[in-house]
Amino acid sequence: PFNEKGGIGDSYALCKFKHWEPEQLSPKWKGGRPISPMCKHPMAKLLTAVGRAWMFIINQWKEQHFILHAAQRVNEEVQAAMASMKKAAGEEGLDLSHRVWDIDSMYPSMPKNMMMQALTTILDDVINSTSLRVSHITVPNNKSMPIRWGKQYGEHDKSNSVTVPLAEMLGVARFSLEHCITRVKGGTLVRQCKGIPMGDSLSPAFAVGTCAWFENKWILKIPPQHRWRVKGIRYMDDVLMMINDKGWGKAQECFDSFTTTGACYPAPLSLSADTGDTYLECKIHNKGDEILLQHWNKNEGSEVKQRFYKGAHANSYSDFTHKFGAIIGTLVRMKRNSATDTLLRESLQEKWKELKCLKYSKTTIEKAKKVMKNKFPDTEWE
Repeated sequence: PFNEKGGIGDSYALCKFKHWEPEQLSPKWKGGRPISPMCKHPMAKLLTAVGRAWMFIINQWKEQHFILHAAQRVNEEVQAAMASMKKAAGEEGLDLSHRVWDIDSMYPSMPKNMMMQALTTILDDVINSTSLRVSHITVPNNKSMPIRWGKQYGEHDKSNSVTVPLAEMLGVARFSLEHCITRVKGGTLVRQCKGIPMGDSLSPAFAVGTCAWFENKWILKIPPQHRWRVKGIRYMDDVLMMINDKGWGKAQECFDSFTTTGACYPAPLSLSADTGDTYLECKIHNKGDEILLQHWNKNEGSEVKQRFYKGAHANSYSDFTHKFGAIIGTLVRMKRNSATDTLLRESLQEKWKELKCLKYSKTTIEKAKKVMKNKFPDTEWE
């Protein structure tokens, strides 16, 4: 489908909030990601459907990798990794080490030729492994509806979905990489020649799939009898690795191997180490024989200094329903991100302080507690 009324988007740079803190501003402000909006692209409908089809394919890939498909599942995935390790270790038990990294400049620096190699390999693997003999994927226009194998059925299906031929998926991906055209200040048209075209509907597939391909090749270098010891989670460019070193003694060697440029992620990609205290929205508690996550309140200590202005002030110009909904959403995330009720209660004490600093009344806070008690009756919300 080609929309003759479409156009070319205006590019801009997107900087991370944390890089605008005074101590980060000087060295980091130039590290903003270039965004090339494709919402007005004449082929936006097709690119969106193919981008979603690619993520559907990547979700079907059964090889070992570190993909975390949704940030809200991080605690669930870590607990699943702990259960898997404990089962494999048996009576020997666990001696866990962990590391956290960022993949520096992943979007602007991802090698183009490797993106196409990765997607080709994943598509071939999925086609060869599935028992379904199909040549198309149907992508509903409604994103809440599931994507499925096969063609459309009936007039309603045809008018409310897009059928993507598997044979065309690589061609559309290659077109997306080679023809990312955007407009800059002054009206000049430019073509992105390096990296992942951010703003394009295929960019998640390029990022997630290519990194997973790199990770799979690295995992295969570990002796098969020891692969169960290494568990990795990556959400976009944030990586968490956990290793059971009990009876092995090669955890540090494994970490070093992973971080060596080219060992997993090829140059110009590189890994920068984080403190290891936090991952995404969670604090990490490594007990040696288990790793537990706890919700990380970035406004911790807000009675002294409000660092992240993500919480709306009680007197801000917005509807109370929206502000209260945001509070409930945050509390649900806190529950989801905390491995135990004890860790949740610790986080809650800090959150109640923050809400008081934002001038929310005792009545509002008690109302929020009551709503959460109804949602999770087995959890203490004081």
